[in-house]
Amino acid sequence: MSPQDGTTDSWGGFSPGIRLVLRHDLGGLRAANVFGYGGGVREERFLESISKIVGDYDRLSTSTSTGRGQRTTSRHLVRNRILDIDELAALPKGPAIVLASGARPTLIRTRPWMTGPHAETVRA
Repeated sequence: MSPQDGTTDSWGGFSPGIRLVLRHDLGGLRAANVFGYGGGVREERFLESISKIVGDYDRLSTSTSTGRGQRTTSRHLVRNRILDIDELAALPKGPAIVLASGARPTLIRTRPWMTGPHAETVRA
């Protein structure tokens, strides 16, 4: 239980800052319909959860061996993580990952509002 609001903290193990953001700003990553990650976090468990949600890809690997005058070629699938924890931690300014219900994770390029075509309207 969280002493501040009396709700169960399902994000135990994360630092208080990550728990606060997930609980109050996002309503929890698990329950959010749309979640964006733009980098700057070093919390390994949090990054691992995003990495797992983004998923893996299969790569065809080919190996060749020679013996007794014969050449043998074998192929097999190797599963790799799309974005590892270190890649998520080092995500530079600009790209962001959007996780939305019913859609595959998407890598986007952010555009600061202050450089966009509607900057003056937003400032007003």
